[in-house]
Amino acid sequence: MNVKSKEKMIWFIDNHLMAIIGALYTITALVVVASAWIENIFRYDLRLTISIYVALRPWTAVLYGIAAIIMTAIGIRYINKCVLHKGKRYVYYTVFTCILGCALCPCNSEWSMIMYFLHNAFAIILMFMVLISFILALIKAKFSLQRIVSVISICYAVFFIVSYLVFRVKFFAMTFFVWENLFIYLLLANLYFEKLNLKIDT
Repeated sequence: MNVKSKEKMIWFIDNHLMAIIGALYTITALVVVASAWIENIFRYDLRLTISIYVALRPWTAVLYGIAAIIMTAIGIRYINKCVLHKGKRYVYYTVFTCILGCALCPCNSEWSMIMYFLHNAFAIILMFMVLISFILALIKAKFSLQRIVSVISICYAVFFIVSYLVFRVKFFAMTFFVWENLFIYLLLANLYFEKLNLKIDT
């Protein structure tokens, strides 16, 4: 592969980092959940979080941990390539730190109560930091689609946090897996717009 081809490949990868994270997360989550259902472990149970599914078996915990390390490395690279206010940059750094922390501290109290406690702490901090990132995205939005997505994301994040931490709404609890993953994909969508902001600035 010549220098020009390598440069094109690097350019292509750098412009699709959020898509790569999204694909890696989706594939890993599908492997984790589908393999559990195939083994008749909580089959079709949407009450469980992805973290609980991950921590049901050691090999899925290792698989997800490796995936999270890769996603975090890609996410940090992406953040560093975007022109962001220092405060916003640190919010995103904290988001990916919490994502990694959740993955490296399996949500299984039978394995380790310390890890279980740390996982829950990372998860709660993550929820609020993602909400803050949505608010900052709205404040710094530079085009209408980003504003619309940011407003939707903020409303959803508030609904998610209130439903999960305060009211424990039944329909929400019964399909928590779906709501949780939508939360994750909204985060990726807002991060993707940071790259578009960079293109507009330039």
